[in-house]
Amino acid sequence: MAGLSRFSGLSGWKPLRQRGAWSRGRPVVATSPEDAARAHTGPEFARVPPRRAHGGDLPAPAAVRRAMRELLEEVGEGLLTRRQLDAALARAGVREPMAGDAVAQTLALLACHAHECVLAAKEIAAGRGTSYLRACLIEGLRLWPPVRHLTRVVDVPVDWHGVRLEPGTTVLVPVELLGGGREFAPEEWIGSGPTPLDGCPGAEDALEVGQAALAELLRERGYELLDADLGPGRPLPARLDSRRLRFAVHRVGRAVVRHAVPAGAVPRQRVDDSAHAAARPAS
Repeated sequence: MAGLSRFSGLSGWKPLRQRGAWSRGRPVVATSPEDAARAHTGPEFARVPPRRAHGGDLPAPAAVRRAMRELLEEVGEGLLTRRQLDAALARAGVREPMAGDAVAQTLALLACHAHECVLAAKEIAAGRGTSYLRACLIEGLRLWPPVRHLTRVVDVPVDWHGVRLEPGTTVLVPVELLGGGREFAPEEWIGSGPTPLDGCPGAEDALEVGQAALAELLRERGYELLDADLGPGRPLPARLDSRRLRFAVHRVGRAVVRHAVPAGAVPRQRVDDSAHAAARPAS
């Protein structure tokens, strides 16, 4: 039966063949983009936020920006690794593990998409908010979500492909079914509409931290993604290990330091100085 599945710990998701009422003790999983969108935003479904991986408050954006400035001073024109990024976030007081994923993934995407990087650099230079950076972060989390499913609970009786779902029934929404395809398209998330990870506290924290971090990292710096190719013109990979991402860093107006590139490696793509030049206001 399309759109309706049950979970078995031994054999995964299997189609349900019976009709009638659904037992509240068994979760339902959405199996199509239409069903996922319905359960994600429909008024008949209540959100069940996953538990935060940490306790306490987020650090102030100023603390995150200061930590990123110190990181860039440490790196200079050299190699930036995920471990260095995580250490800098930890020094700022960030304890949400999704934050490092969000920043690293988005930085990698912008390093390989010059047009989007120009828009982000213009926004930072203008100093009028970070709505586009936020959209880029959301898109990165959609492409490589830190959680597989979002949880919703039926509030009122729902007809789901001919089966009655009683109040209290759990519905699992695969994040990969929300949003678009395997291309980097952050413009879809500009504005106040629903996003793929609405209701996930860890993702919401990552967005707050990520905007402050990227606004500093992308200020007068260019990045070359090493060991991976996430450029336009082909579908982005279904899996990305952001813990292995590495970047060559260069200041605007100066060349990439060649010793940052592994011997024999061919640089994939970098945002050159023209992206930042386009972001500078005319004098």
